[in-house]
Amino acid sequence: MTRWLRFALPSAIGFFMFLWPVSYAGRTSIPLDAATHVLGELLGGAALPLLCAVCILSALATIGYSWFYLKAPAQDLAHGGRSGLLATVFVAPSLWILIRVVGGVGAACYLLQLGPEWLIADAVAGTALKDVGIPVMRIYIISSLFLPFITDYGLMELFGVLTRPFFQRVFHLPGRASLDAVASWVSSGPVAILITLRQFESGYYTAREAVFISTNFHIVSVPFSLVVADVSGIGAYYLPWYASLVIVGMTTALITRHLPPWTRIPPTYYGGAGLSDAARSDKSRQIETISGSAWGRALQAGVEAAQKGRPPVALGLDMARNMFSTVFGLISACVGTVILANALLEYTRVFQWLSLPLVPLLGVAGLEPAAAPGFIIGFLDQFLTAVVSGRLSDLHTKFVLASLSVAQIVYMSNVGIMLLRSSIPIRFRDLVGIFVARTCICTPLFFLAARIVIS
Repeated sequence: MTRWLRFALPSAIGFFMFLWPVSYAGRTSIPLDAATHVLGELLGGAALPLLCAVCILSALATIGYSWFYLKAPAQDLAHGGRSGLLATVFVAPSLWILIRVVGGVGAACYLLQLGPEWLIADAVAGTALKDVGIPVMRIYIISSLFLPFITDYGLMELFGVLTRPFFQRVFHLPGRASLDAVASWVSSGPVAILITLRQFESGYYTAREAVFISTNFHIVSVPFSLVVADVSGIGAYYLPWYASLVIVGMTTALITRHLPPWTRIPPTYYGGAGLSDAARSDKSRQIETISGSAWGRALQAGVEAAQKGRPPVALGLDMARNMFSTVFGLISACVGTVILANALLEYTRVFQWLSLPLVPLLGVAGLEPAAAPGFIIGFLDQFLTAVVSGRLSDLHTKFVLASLSVAQIVYMSNVGIMLLRSSIPIRFRDLVGIFVARTCICTPLFFLAARIVIS
């Protein structure tokens, strides 16, 4: 009985928080999403100062720890300078230091309303902090608390056994990848990224599988898709638009698994550990002999996995570490990236120049040429694509850009930063290649969908 409770109670908490539909604030959501909004209400006016403090402290600590890493004698580094939670979070290469400093400086200037007008404008630092930073901070705090309940106590194994035939046959992925995708659709892409990274570090995904899952299934949540549709001006077509996202997304995933840069990601496990293909097959066969029904095999796999879960004290410490590393390691970089993107979009013509080769192609396709910057700016932040879409008049063009805002997936203000700062061996040029490949595949499919939906 105790073995079943060790599986059932934590898994029930995880399933409820991440997957159970509830009604909150007049719309259908999940408890995790509702909890982030409750946290926002509890913080109230303190949310912005708290976010700014996180960005400033992260920037200062990154400068200090990175300077120590470069300047400390080798014997000091050998006695802990290179290890530990603080060093893992704050030691960073030059580009990351710069981005975090931009986030910290921008946060300080906006909070105090001091500095250049272009920086403290609502369209630059204001949007980065209020529209991106605060929601991301709420999501990271809440998801860090509840993430172990969905990954460490058998729920992934249960879903993995039930969906293994479909995901293995269609995508050549472990069945547990289905839960990553569902968490993305009902919660958010960053939450699903955290789940995938945890599975990679636990030895269940290879680096190639983790990257494929992260860059093909982790679309934005259903609630945020509503926001994208409204900002883009296609809210009246939401249902057929979202249906096209699902169809095009699955089609794109079937194509990309055969293409670089996905095929160039090494099929290696974290730290050289993990289940080999043979071990996976052996484990699957052992599970299949336990019971004649899929549910029996799934429950048995979940119960066995739950016995390896951590006791309450270790679980609490892990939650605290997860929260600290995600909040201080990622938020200031997210804010810094969006500040830079907003400044370039609002006060320069960089994106207009970079997108000039697309203008004649859009003209041939019958799309609005002014949409050209929207096809590339999503690499920095997905919401900016929706903003560009909202400024256009042609519905077909709005439809395509709104779709890309969701389907391009790789945006540096969040997903890209999380992948680059993770243990997965992926490079910046790989992310650029993935973004370009997904854009090239998705665009003609969404153009066709727009012609079908908007007659």
